[in-house]
Amino acid sequence: MKFLNMIAIIALFSISAVAGEKSTSNNPNYLLRYTLHPGYSHQPVKTTTTVYINGIVLHESHAFQENVIKTTRVAKLSPPSVANLMAAIKRINATDLVDLDDGGPICMDESTPVFEVKKGTEEAIVISTHKECHRFEMPNSAEARKLKNLLMALSELSP
Repeated sequence: MKFLNMIAIIALFSISAVAGEKSTSNNPNYLLRYTLHPGYSHQPVKTTTTVYINGIVLHESHAFQENVIKTTRVAKLSPPSVANLMAAIKRINATDLVDLDDGGPICMDESTPVFEVKKGTEEAIVISTHKECHRFEMPNSAEARKLKNLLMALSELSP
């Protein structure tokens, strides 16, 4: 837990918002990614916060109506912080997500957040999502919850 707190603190102190970075949503060299797909909205915007293997944290917003993509560099994590993140990700095992709202009502127009981790060249592992008014999480994975919280905190640093 201490290493994630350390990473969040480093990110807070290393904010360097630089608009106009190149769009990187298709770059496969990432460790963590949080994508918020818009639900029903008159001005839908998809946002993505990504932590790359080189420690750079980028936030991307895609306004669909204007077809405008804005990418902002949010932070740069130190090499020891990236190493700690990689160690935490190695401890994540792919498993089926559990519906925490099983039996609850279903809706169709809510935003859908997707939190994922990537181990090197392997396929991304979804560690948490929220769809149709149901939350899906990895069962018994404190590590996954910590990484999800880190991604949420880093996404809050974006302008």
